[in-house]
Amino acid sequence: MRRPGRRFGSIAAAWLLASSSAVADTPADGLRGVLVTRSARREGAIALRDGTLRVEGQAVPLDDLLMLGLRSPGWTLPPPNTVRLRNGEVWRCRIDSVSQEGLEIASAMLGRHRVPLRSVERIEFAPGAPPERQPPPGSLFRAKGEPLRGQLLWVDAEQLAVDTNGPLGVLTLSRESIAGYRFRPPPPPQTAAARRRDGHEVALIDGNILHGRVAVMKDGFRLKHAVFGELALRPGGVRSVVRQAEGVIYLGDLSPVEASLTPLVTARAAGKAVRVIEPGGTHAPRFGFIRGVCIAGGGTVRYRAPLSRPARFAAVVAPMGDARGAVRLRVLFGERLVVEKRLAPGGAAVEVAGEVRPGEQVTFEVQFTAPVRLPAGAVVCDGRWVEREP
Repeated sequence: MRRPGRRFGSIAAAWLLASSSAVADTPADGLRGVLVTRSARREGAIALRDGTLRVEGQAVPLDDLLMLGLRSPGWTLPPPNTVRLRNGEVWRCRIDSVSQEGLEIASAMLGRHRVPLRSVERIEFAPGAPPERQPPPGSLFRAKGEPLRGQLLWVDAEQLAVDTNGPLGVLTLSRESIAGYRFRPPPPPQTAAARRRDGHEVALIDGNILHGRVAVMKDGFRLKHAVFGELALRPGGVRSVVRQAEGVIYLGDLSPVEASLTPLVTARAAGKAVRVIEPGGTHAPRFGFIRGVCIAGGGTVRYRAPLSRPARFAAVVAPMGDARGAVRLRVLFGERLVVEKRLAPGGAAVEVAGEVRPGEQVTFEVQFTAPVRLPAGAVVCDGRWVEREP
């Protein structure tokens, strides 16, 4: 196997060093953020002391926690590579090699590991956002141009080989010319097992998304992970913790049953009708939140959660952070109008809360107000259904 080239090695080494030092010395006090339990959403000073999570000095048992978002320092250095798993995890790391034995990765946070290919959905060699159009399974994809179908045979630090199963035969290509590769899915039983989620989802400031069991330690968090074992996480390196709890459904985990834009607005002008966003991202409101669903101006979006019992839906809706135009927000539970309010650029958010029955849709209507200015829209922050106790 070839040795890493100087350019790749120096970039990857710099990223490994930076990602290690960025989270090593952040204190467990002096943090601010958002904390959501089954019954309330609170924002303020957050501290980890003696194994206890506290918000504004009040202890919150970890079993009561649903969502926690910390205002951590920004992260500007892109990782050399990304691994996206079938269970929804995202690993920002260095991909050292790929073979039939598995995927070899290295990370200052996660260490060095070999991962079976059946658990990997996609690998990305180029930093930045993944392609907007999902490449077909079993294909190489580039930043520009059509995907190249074939079976990935091997990857080392500089090159990769793909069997095109056609006249082109086996091609050996430079990694720098390829954005990534999407693997073919495993048989259905393995896919279903990979998608089962339990415990907590932890998002780190460098873009890693990990699943496991979280415990609060004296000066940070401990995550028990199926692949990486126990990871000690300093609070300054953590962006959010979301608990997967019985009877709790998060808006950001669902696809809408309907999403439409007014014919007066083109997709080019308004973007997608609905998209999931993160704090600090495009259109993000200027206050603390953990997960956001951005609805473009002129959009109507309907959700139906798979409820088995009546539930309380709660969220905070704010104008887009970069909005130039105002919108009128209407929220309906079934046919019942719950909220109707004008959201002006830079204006205050509005709380939405109430009971939703099984089968009822939650509808968000975001309509323009005169004069129409773009961008305009609303962000539904930390939306969740919490079922009543049986």
